[in-house]
Amino acid sequence: GFITGWLFGRSLLDLLRGPTFPAIAPSRARSLAALRDRIVALSRADIGNIVETSKNSSPAIDAMLKDLGQGPAQNWCAAYVHDVIRRANDENIDIGIVRSAGAKATGSSFKRIIQAKDATPDNVPPGSIPYWDRSDPAKPETSWWGHIGILDHWTGNTTFDTNEGNSGPTADRVARMHRTTTDPKFIGFGVWS
Repeated sequence: GFITGWLFGRSLLDLLRGPTFPAIAPSRARSLAALRDRIVALSRADIGNIVETSKNSSPAIDAMLKDLGQGPAQNWCAAYVHDVIRRANDENIDIGIVRSAGAKATGSSFKRIIQAKDATPDNVPPGSIPYWDRSDPAKPETSWWGHIGILDHWTGNTTFDTNEGNSGPTADRVARMHRTTTDPKFIGFGVWS
């Protein structure tokens, strides 16, 4: 019968472990949507609460930079984005982006990038990662310079609000910024996929 088949069809180790059930993996789309929501919520909570105590430095900022293998007193917008992602990723989702203190390196490492000219509220959800070019064309050594943040929400078809580290009127805090896809320095969005 059923019990005899169950008993003799298993090893002693299986019997000691008890019944097993197949793992049910959560839908990646559902997991990524929840990750985006957590990213936005955490970055909102950080606005005005992470502030430099000296140029590009505070205990919290220095810890973010150290987590990326960087020393203190450096531009920290990308370190902030990575810190929020780390705190939000409680499901340990394989997100597949480069861990870099470089904003452009981080943004361009997404598997799915929506270019500025193609970005709309319909194809770029909150929690996506906008990034900009901050290089000086006259100085090739600045080609890696960029800026990066977190999309909080769209305010129009080409305008959006972000939560950004190393930002604000004096570039010294996590701040809410109003941005546009028509900014000539705006590259696009890294979108979770």
